[in-house]
Amino acid sequence: NFVKMMNEKANELGLDDVTFVNTTGLNNKDLYGQHPVGDETEENMMSARSTALLAYRLLHDHPNVLETASIPIKNFTKGLDKPIQMLNWNWMLDGLDLAYSGVDGLKTGSTDLAGFAFTGTVKKGDMRFISVVMKTNSAISRFRETAKLYDWGFSQFSKHEIVPEGYQFENKTVPVVKGKQKEVSIEAKSSFSMIVRNNEKDLYKPE
Repeated sequence: NFVKMMNEKANELGLDDVTFVNTTGLNNKDLYGQHPVGDETEENMMSARSTALLAYRLLHDHPNVLETASIPIKNFTKGLDKPIQMLNWNWMLDGLDLAYSGVDGLKTGSTDLAGFAFTGTVKKGDMRFISVVMKTNSAISRFRETAKLYDWGFSQFSKHEIVPEGYQFENKTVPVVKGKQKEVSIEAKSSFSMIVRNNEKDLYKPE
């Protein structure tokens, strides 16, 4: 029933190429007969685009997930004679081997079909990127390929104010019904910004 709910939620979120067959992310064959749906040859399937959309919804709807995802190393001591140290599998976090400034999540994974995969997110200033890499051949390469995406993204795109606060459109008015004035001019109540490719920023004009 829970797997059914997962598929229904994916459909609700618009992830139309997603199929869940268990709750683990592993292949059915790796569950040694304990898979809840289908036969042992079936696998959870999700495209890179759907994975990115799911990550976006997670960050948008539950931003506090980053409080946990951004922890590089944690020592667990409660109830233990000897502390257990957890090393985050996201090696791009600050303080770990492949640290990339601004990375604060999100999730690694690997299966025979997907290879070594990583869904990451990075924020610099007021701009955040979500990345998805799949089919890499090692745990390290998934992070190196992600770093290439981030380098490209930050070099090619930036946030630009398209409409400033208080912007007035020339010769644009709205009629006033039963008012002292027949019409009033209009202005933008707040500013509006967009992420745009650097060499295309001059193409965006308020109308």
